[in-house]
Amino acid sequence: SIFNLPYGVVIPSAFRAPAAGPLRLLYVGRMNRQKGIFDLPAIDARLRELGIDVTWTLQGVGPDEAELRREWGARAPERWTGLQPMERVLALYQEHDVLVMPSRSEGLPVTLLEATAAGMVPVVSDLPSGIPEVVEPGVTGYRPPVGDIAGFALAIALLARDRERLEAMSRAVRRTVAERFDIRERAADYQAL
Repeated sequence: SIFNLPYGVVIPSAFRAPAAGPLRLLYVGRMNRQKGIFDLPAIDARLRELGIDVTWTLQGVGPDEAELRREWGARAPERWTGLQPMERVLALYQEHDVLVMPSRSEGLPVTLLEATAAGMVPVVSDLPSGIPEVVEPGVTGYRPPVGDIAGFALAIALLARDRERLEAMSRAVRRTVAERFDIRERAADYQAL
């Protein structure tokens, strides 16, 4: 027999709060090409062309980090947090507005679940795996096609220009993850099985 039991994450009691100023973007993941990291500077450049003010934080380490820093050049984000303990990564989710994940392949990313449980709105590659279980376009986030720089930038621009939409989507995605992926319920399901 085959059973499909959703993964579970802790649903934090504290979550992101609205903040005036630039939209706060976060990338969390391994710094390698497969994660689409070289799309990030191109997305940033397109946002600047659109007149969208953002700040970036990049969390993670990996073999392509130095090349990414070189490619981003003088406009590279100031916040590269490197390898951090899990408690700090979970806190980062509460300090940001949008999770940017331009991956080339994923299953159901734990990062996506953790970030959205904290109320971050995801802008993630439209991959046919577990991502559609969490991200309903225009409701709980956006799923631009893989490698679609303009699509990623447009989704982020929409959120930056319409903070009411950002907050509504933040509440909706947090509710979705709490209802489907709460570790307390998922662990009980695993135990029952």
